[in-house]
Amino acid sequence: MKLYIVRHAESEGNAQRLHQGRNVSLTQKGFQQAQVLADRFKTIPIDVILSSDLKRARLTAGFIGQVIRKEITYTHLLREIKRPTEIEEKSYEDPHALLIKEQMLQNHNDQKWHFSDEENFYDLKKRIEEFLAYLNLRKEENVLLVTHAIVIRMIISLIIFSKNLTPEEFLHIYESFKVSNTGITVCEKTNSNWKLVTWNDHAHLG
Repeated sequence: MKLYIVRHAESEGNAQRLHQGRNVSLTQKGFQQAQVLADRFKTIPIDVILSSDLKRARLTAGFIGQVIRKEITYTHLLREIKRPTEIEEKSYEDPHALLIKEQMLQNHNDQKWHFSDEENFYDLKKRIEEFLAYLNLRKEENVLLVTHAIVIRMIISLIIFSKNLTPEEFLHIYESFKVSNTGITVCEKTNSNWKLVTWNDHAHLG
């Protein structure tokens, strides 16, 4: 199986540097990015599209689906990590949001700790493990995922470290691996082993 993992196009929250909720749309630039991305997949064989059900991912996947004429399966398993409701729609630089995130970081090793209603590292890890188990049951050879930056990092982290992934290892991946809007990451599975082939290819953006 070859896996093409795409981050959604630029959203209004990305452009405004906000912690995003569920129903954030794309910017005009994002719609243009999604079209360019879709055109790139004209020459890449894809058997099925699996997408996050959040609006910014659904819109991005929709462009690709129209161009390559493939149906899209939407799943909550590919949603972006759930942040505390208290910081949704707040700026990255908001002082209250920064204090909450600092508390989260200080407690990131504690599996049971939550500030409020967010997903912690262990919650996200479990969800993406569930998605990868589902993916392993599929028979398609070329699969396109449309998802979110932190989810992409978690998928790759689990491919690299498997179930032994620790919060510290994931934090290093999170801080070191940039994911651009519409960036394409490619993984290939042979003999039950995944390999990272390409990271964050965004040459189509010029």
